Amino acid sequence: MKEKRERDGFLEFASRVHKARLDTRCKVLLWHYAYGFNWLKGQPSFYSQRQICLLTGMSASSYQKARKRLLELGWIIEFKRGRRQTVLVTPRVGRDDDEVVLRFGLPKTDEISLEDAIGSLPDEFTDPFWDEGRAAS
Repeated sequence: MKEKRERDGFLEFASRVHKARLDTRCKVLLWHYAYGFNWLKGQPSFYSQRQICLLTGMSASSYQKARKRLLELGWIIEFKRGRRQTVLVTPRVGRDDDEVVLRFGLPKTDEISLEDAIGSLPDEFTDPFWDEGRAAS
């Protein structure tokens, strides 16, 4: 049996974040927390707000809004160690953000199947041998 590598958990989680219905700044922050998380030992990310803002190009206010939203949706768990120490953050799978779904008019993840989505595409997107000349005749 193949041994599980340290980053395997990160790749699976990153795939879930990729598909999640979240605001862009939330996805960036969540990805950063997941990147800093030690998947082998289960140790939380310890980056400070300042470090994350420098690494992601996010402003402090955007960071605070995204962190608060991720907490509300259950995507992260925080452990506050003390006033002058960084907060430890553990990523986990949370809920989709209904505000993002409504803003962009997206169907909820469970409302549309892959088969329905593929079936609604025009032929030129589903048939690898589709020919524009054939469509014109």
